[in-house]
Amino acid sequence: MQNETNLSKVSLQELNLLDSFLFSAATENPENAKLIAKIIIRRVLGINTENIQVDAEKQYKGTDIGKKGIRLDIHVREYNKEQLIRIYDIEPNSYKEPHLAKRNRYYLSLTDTKYLGTSSDYDKLPEYFSIWILPYDPFGDNRMIYTVKNMVVENPDLVYNEGVTRIFLYTDGELGGTDEVRTLLRYFSSTSDANAIDSELRSIQSIINDVKNNREVGEKYMTMDEYLDHRLEEMYNARMKIFEKDYEKRIEQAVEERIEQAVEEARDENIIKLVQTLKSANMPEEQIISTLIQVHSLTKEEAIKRVHNK
Repeated sequence: MQNETNLSKVSLQELNLLDSFLFSAATENPENAKLIAKIIIRRVLGINTENIQVDAEKQYKGTDIGKKGIRLDIHVREYNKEQLIRIYDIEPNSYKEPHLAKRNRYYLSLTDTKYLGTSSDYDKLPEYFSIWILPYDPFGDNRMIYTVKNMVVENPDLVYNEGVTRIFLYTDGELGGTDEVRTLLRYFSSTSDANAIDSELRSIQSIINDVKNNREVGEKYMTMDEYLDHRLEEMYNARMKIFEKDYEKRIEQAVEERIEQAVEEARDENIIKLVQTLKSANMPEEQIISTLIQVHSLTKEEAIKRVHNK
């Protein structure tokens, strides 16, 4: 049987920067990661970063055994001399996340625990920015940029500064944003020389061209592709087994129901014949009812209905 999982295979050359494999490969080199992070942060937040450290695919384990961990595509730490002042988490996402807000909340909670020691004051927590780049509209308002901050509900003008800013970028959004954000998002959703229309994007495209033409990256992608095909086939086979078991169960249930129906039909037919026989023998109605109750375990009401053909 043909493996259907191959039908949606995309070549390395066709990947865009929303794809986790290409983004990971492009930011594997620390200098490339810094360059890409600086461009995204400047265009989206208007912040020119200087002294930064970047971790690509930063892993954070849960706070205890059995607790869920997180993987951040780009984790950026910005310093003023030796003081950590800002953290940026940059997350391109090629698929729809059904629990985006709560996932973001969990990311923040784990990140905060890593940067605040037990004896540190809360004011030592750095500012936190998360930037999500999405191919779908997370809030349905057709905006290219959504900025989310906590506020005082009764008076939104009051300042509640917890130092947390969440940015959600929608690649096809039409409202808000700037020309620089728009061209950045267009480039992320369709990463090509044609969409690298300024010097910053061309510098990223140079990295992308090197990555896509790198033999080792190509082999790694093919290996991953084959692995994914294998995993998809395993999942397909597992689901087929579940379906087959469910199908067998349904067949058994249908057979049991049909047997019960056949037994009930035979019982009804026997009751009808018995009533007819007893009536032909001129048996009194009360005696017929009593016989039905004894022979077929009917209630008195049911027996009366049967005698009167109801």
